[in-house]
Amino acid sequence: MLLGIDSENHFRARLNSDYRPSGPQLERVEGTLTWRVKPSDEGAGGSDSRLTLKRLRNPDDDPQEVVAPKRSSTATGEEWSDPWKKWDAPRLQAAVDSIEVDGTRFLLVPRGSDPDHPIVYIKNPEHWVYDFDYMERILGTDLMQQPRGAIRVPPANQWEVDPNLPFQHPLKQYITTFFPQLSEISLNKVARHQFSLANDGDMATGVGLTRLRQTFNDWKRGNSTPHPPLADPLLMLPTLATSSGGPGLSRTLELPTLTPEGPLQRLDFDLTRQEWDYFKTTQSGVEFKRLMANILNRQGYDVFTPTPSSSFPALVFRRENHPFVFFISLHRVRGRKIHQPLNSGPDAADARLNTQVGYPALQEILQAHAEKRLVWLKGGSQIHASQPDSIFIVRDDESRLATLADL
Repeated sequence: MLLGIDSENHFRARLNSDYRPSGPQLERVEGTLTWRVKPSDEGAGGSDSRLTLKRLRNPDDDPQEVVAPKRSSTATGEEWSDPWKKWDAPRLQAAVDSIEVDGTRFLLVPRGSDPDHPIVYIKNPEHWVYDFDYMERILGTDLMQQPRGAIRVPPANQWEVDPNLPFQHPLKQYITTFFPQLSEISLNKVARHQFSLANDGDMATGVGLTRLRQTFNDWKRGNSTPHPPLADPLLMLPTLATSSGGPGLSRTLELPTLTPEGPLQRLDFDLTRQEWDYFKTTQSGVEFKRLMANILNRQGYDVFTPTPSSSFPALVFRRENHPFVFFISLHRVRGRKIHQPLNSGPDAADARLNTQVGYPALQEILQAHAEKRLVWLKGGSQIHASQPDSIFIVRDDESRLATLADL
């Protein structure tokens, strides 16, 4: 049985199929996390059956059903400003991982991979665990109900709760602020993947929440980051395998399907209608590079000046205060497959990297390659009957080591 809030702000039992809760009114059993049917106010003649329920969050729950109910108009200023002060642990759960703040015990979000991490997070005892969906709903409806950071303060080494909220926005909003042209599908997948990376799994931990806070702060201030894969969607992409079409033919990379379901495998970017219309009228490799360079610039990347060569269009780019360098070859794809002819390698003059990307970019590539900081990408446009036209980026294993060795 699930828990919901009706139009009059009363707790009611609900089924997973209910759009709005329609079951009996419920009340919480004092001092526990269990719920029971609220006795009727009509006389005392009826039976006093007590159906006890546990509150379980369901991914289909509406946001108003999983976040604490609205406070009444008589709530005090203290309740509005510091609701965590009323999150004292129920007696039956006080022995669970918890800390004491000013004589009151508070339950903790699981600490995660580093049990001795100096920052812990207290939580509302009505919240069981925080997966990505639950955290997003809380951040999108009531920021004051999110877990709150706490640290030990010398000299007495007592626990104190940080007065600042860990997050000021839903997690996806941080990403869209710094990567503004990601498509909605890519934005959702990047946010979920980042959450899982930070927490080493699907559920929030104290270590993971701190990593996310640090990453968002690094984005804001332009700092280097101790966790590069958390800070760059391109580094979150898996390396896609290519297949050989036979001796002397080509290597083929099949693009993952553009779908809301499944793991993060590609990044897609939204273009304005004007950009799409212009792009479709030109077949120039130079214009192709200019289009992709503009997209990358708007995501915060620094792109080396594209060369005037139209053959084998490619770009080199990086991000300020980040160690990795990216090489992206550009392709116009009809269907799902990118074919890379094997005989168009380093022996062809126009395919040489210094012609493709220019001397300054080549020097950056050589140094990054020597230091194992070079990331190889493929990108461009994809037109396919079963999905919207898109500008995409994927990560592949085409290192072009032979090209580097030939220079």
